Amino acid sequence: MILLSKELRRLSKLYIKAISKELPAPHTEYMAELMLILSTRKAPITQKELTKHMQVDKSRMVVMIEELNKLEYIFIERNPADRREHFVFLTEGGRKLVPGIKQAIEKVNLQIRRQLDQAGIDHFYATIQQMGQNLLLKP
Repeated sequence: MILLSKELRRLSKLYIKAISKELPAPHTEYMAELMLILSTRKAPITQKELTKHMQVDKSRMVVMIEELNKLEYIFIERNPADRREHFVFLTEGGRKLVPGIKQAIEKVNLQIRRQLDQAGIDHFYATIQQMGQNLLLKP
């Protein structure tokens, strides 16, 4: 019997490793995803929203944000309306890295899709989305 989560974790690690090789150093495991989320936002986003969006725990998000803040890719501001919340923004330096992150992802996406047709890719995405929905349903 194959444990599906093991294969998905393996694929995820290979994918992240391939992207990481294409990114400028220093980089973090989730840097690309976090910075892409921030680059597409028109309105401010809170640490709590990022945690939910990236599906990581609060402590992991704090570490990621601290790391990117030290690298001066992001900055944090307290929400004036709710002083318990913190907004996260890209710095100019962070914005300059986004095109390179997009290029790295596109390069790896081309590599991972080698010898696969679009129908196969579409089926894969539809299948994993359905699997996720199935797991959310009560047995």
